[in-house]
Amino acid sequence: MFDIEKIDVVVNQFIDVKQETSIENYWDNVAEVITQTLGFYFAGIYLSDSNNKFVVFKGGSGEAGKAFLKIGHKCKIVNGKNQSWHAGTAVYSNEIQLINWAKGEILGYQIMERKVVNRNFLAKIGKFWSPQLPLTQGELFIPIQTNHKIIGILEINLDVEPKFSEEEIVKLCSLADHIASISRGKLGVDNL
Repeated sequence: MFDIEKIDVVVNQFIDVKQETSIENYWDNVAEVITQTLGFYFAGIYLSDSNNKFVVFKGGSGEAGKAFLKIGHKCKIVNGKNQSWHAGTAVYSNEIQLINWAKGEILGYQIMERKVVNRNFLAKIGKFWSPQLPLTQGELFIPIQTNHKIIGILEINLDVEPKFSEEEIVKLCSLADHIASISRGKLGVDNL
């Protein structure tokens, strides 16, 4: 689905972004690095609010990222297929979620010792259309964790049907780990 070898390039660019970017633009720039380097349609980053009731959109790539920031987009942390956005469900379940809109299904993944060990079929879903991302065919939500606590979600949108290999999902999880570790000092995410 993407060039796995470019993950290391993305991580190195994160370090540059951390050193060169203000806090206000940090998440947008991280999302841009992900979309531009890996060729995804969209990437967005959510962080948990102080009450751990919502994940709040903090930055994303392109015009869609700016639009979500402008409207103050957030998702309630709940378990349920009736939620209009799945970032909150992924946080609630501490599970990677892959949505295939073409097939109308959500697949849940758990990573243990860097291997995908559980592939649950979670639910049939109806098509959710976002005017900011009209070409979306698939979405991947990956929990961002620090000190074994989920502090947010990395969202990746695709304009083609999603067909990630297990190796690709594991590599993208390592990317979420780098987002957490590199961001800790600069942004104080441990305080969330």
